[in-house]
Amino acid sequence: MHLVAFFSLSVLLNLTLIFQRKSKLLFDKANIATIVICLIYAAIDELHQKLIPGRSAELLDWVADGTGTLIGILFIRFLITKLKYHSEFNIVN
Repeated sequence: MHLVAFFSLSVLLNLTLIFQRKSKLLFDKANIATIVICLIYAAIDELHQKLIPGRSAELLDWVADGTGTLIGILFIRFLITKLKYHSEFNIVN
């Protein structure tokens, strides 16, 4: 479930950063920003679970979150390449 949830989160976040037009830096670093944001969110989520009775924080859950994030980014990169997406910031030349 962690992998699927973070796959979905990373796809949506990565697309948001790619299609936004306010920051060229976020556009250029969309993949890195997606990884950082998702991994920080995953770590906070795991720490939060530790405070809930009957739940625990697991390192392997965090790894599954990171794996889902990376797969989501690779999926978006594949689609962009396959569809030859062009933008004002030029993703694919």
